[in-house]
Amino acid sequence: MSAFNAAVSYNMKCAMKQGDPGVGLDYPNVLVSLGSLSSASNVHAEVGESELRVHWETNVEGNARSDDMAMLVAHNPARGVSMYDLNAGKRVNKKAGLQLPPAWKGDVIETYLAFKTADGTVVSDSLYTGRYLVR
Repeated sequence: MSAFNAAVSYNMKCAMKQGDPGVGLDYPNVLVSLGSLSSASNVHAEVGESELRVHWETNVEGNARSDDMAMLVAHNPARGVSMYDLNAGKRVNKKAGLQLPPAWKGDVIETYLAFKTADGTVVSDSLYTGRYLVR
């Protein structure tokens, strides 16, 4: 099974919910990446001045390395559009940012953090970092 098919399969099983007017995504349970790379701890996100900012504690245990790259995703459900940066910053920096379009001011976004190895061959499971109002 391809990585894409595995992600779709997971999200179909674990991140769908029945609601009004029908079936939708349960954003805290969505995975935007699924893999064996170690993630981060004590993750905190915030949105201000049209930027998503995420902070974490560095974890370089197991298969994590200081040069792993942070990947940030911001999904705007109302517009049906996502913004992402697959090279938002190094794990060792303990922070990363993602510029959001000015048109998103006043919109609610769902946000995620994941990591990939420097060569891009291994990824972590994504972490849901919360729902925020873009200011």
